Amino acid sequence: MAKEPPDDRQPERNGGGFIILGYNGESWCVPVYAPDFSNVERGKFYRPDLRLIPPVRLKPEVLDFLATRAKERGTTVNQLVNQLLKKDMELIQAAAG
Repeated sequence: MAKEPPDDRQPERNGGGFIILGYNGESWCVPVYAPDFSNVERGKFYRPDLRLIPPVRLKPEVLDFLATRAKERGTTVNQLVNQLLKKDMELIQAAAG
């Protein structure tokens, strides 16, 4: 059974947070920093009109193919992918009718 930690060791305040001393049953462990969130402002960085653009992950062989085609056309991979997707969108809309 683990022993209780001695009462004389209290967490110390340090730079806006607490240093928490862990006790493993025999001795005090390495301190762990716990940030102090008492002064935060909820929603400070929230932007309702912000539009995030997620990264698109391509398989290496797809990227190689597109990079080769883009170089042949004198354009970038980004522009080529956008052109291809726009054509696909037009085909889908035409088929949906």
